[in-house]
Amino acid sequence: MAEDPGALRQAIEQTRAELGETIEALGHKADVKGRAAEKLEQGKQQLQETVEKALADAEPVIAQAGAKARQLSGQANVSPKQVAVALAGLLVLVYIMRRAGKER
Repeated sequence: MAEDPGALRQAIEQTRAELGETIEALGHKADVKGRAAEKLEQGKQQLQETVEKALADAEPVIAQAGAKARQLSGQANVSPKQVAVALAGLLVLVYIMRRAGKER
């Protein structure tokens, strides 16, 4: 049973293309170091986005806390260093509460 030479050429080209894709996929799969680097970069980007969002979400709270701290420091003998430490603690608390809410 003889096949058309054009059909054979087309089948050969199809097989070559599929083989090329398979080899490329295997090469990517074998590149463990490269895939690990990609995963690391993705993790860095996700962390950066999470931190930026947390800071953006916390910004109004920080501003309000700063205003309240300035008001209170005027009423009591509180050093600016103590106010800064309290604000940092508040920021950490807001971040922890936000992370705990995402884990649910």
